[in-house]
Amino acid sequence: MKWRAFLLLGGAHFITDFYLNFVPALLPVMVRRLDISLALAGLVVAGSQITANFLQPIFGYIFDSRPSLRWLTLSLAVSGCFMCASGSVSSYFLFLLFPMIAGVGNGMFHPVGSTLTYHLDPDNRGTLMSLFASIGALGFALGPAVAAFFLARWDARTLFILLIPAVLIIFGLKRIELPSVSRKSVVTEGKRWPTISRVMGLLIAVMALRAWGHMAFGNYLVFYLEASGYTYQTAANILTWFLILGALGGVAGGKISDIRGRKPVIGWTILVGAICAGLFLLTSGIKAIVFLMACGLLVHASQPVMVVLAQELMPGSIGLATGISMGFVWGLGSLGLLLSGVVADMWGLPASFWLAVLVLLLGAGLSLLLPVEKERRESQHERI
Repeated sequence: MKWRAFLLLGGAHFITDFYLNFVPALLPVMVRRLDISLALAGLVVAGSQITANFLQPIFGYIFDSRPSLRWLTLSLAVSGCFMCASGSVSSYFLFLLFPMIAGVGNGMFHPVGSTLTYHLDPDNRGTLMSLFASIGALGFALGPAVAAFFLARWDARTLFILLIPAVLIIFGLKRIELPSVSRKSVVTEGKRWPTISRVMGLLIAVMALRAWGHMAFGNYLVFYLEASGYTYQTAANILTWFLILGALGGVAGGKISDIRGRKPVIGWTILVGAICAGLFLLTSGIKAIVFLMACGLLVHASQPVMVVLAQELMPGSIGLATGISMGFVWGLGSLGLLLSGVVADMWGLPASFWLAVLVLLLGAGLSLLLPVEKERRESQHERI
């Protein structure tokens, strides 16, 4: 029953992130249909990402206060219906509004789905959370390709066919027993909150720096590789493998952290990943690609580990902790990405990538200040 529940939660994560990333496939179609500028098109992307990321802590806090499985099914319905309808609208206002509402559904899902995953198996939280995160990353990666396939062969109304997986998952979720999250478990940390808030502040900084560095490579890699002589298709394929290896690294990092502890995995993977990123910039050919793949594998490995650490630091506010670590920090990383873009415009892409390397090294350095596993477990025992 535990694995059936996890597979359904993972499937729900896959499909809600799958819907959110329809926007890149919709943009070329809607720019021509609505005759809008690229700047206005970019605002659609920003709007959906802002609602999806920055609202997560709010939904997490609400779920901690009023836990209900209805949030899960509502989030799938909202994200799916509004994103699939986005390609059929006839005004820019609705094209801006619908993806933003779909982003609200996506932001609603992550704290709920992650909290339920957290409670499935206390002994393998790192492993399950890394799998949960990787399944969502896969859905996010496949979203544009599948949406583009439907849009290229038929019209935008056929996107509603893609609601079928969400309907099946909602039906499945209603037929199995999910872990209960009692409102009584929502506690206040009291006198320990100043200490916990300092650690959480540090962890947020590490997560945001990691997200910034990883996003810089992910968003500008194709441009860099094209400038280095690769064709567009080859560069896109390399980016795909960079992201796939990141998802695999997340699974491995979560499993290792269950055995060796959270802090060592966080610090070492970001540090060695940053070194590999630097070596990628200093080399060329096959060597450079090998270092790039190692960077993708390692830098993303710590992401699900830090999500679990945030949840363990705030056991009475799992939803809020998840909203911060799976949404808010990505929003902060996106803001840092703006600076990377400015650096790229002024001094070139290599300078922007070296900035990303420095950002990752700073994140690795700050991770040294995180409490070690023994201290964290003792503090948890004291709270119990």
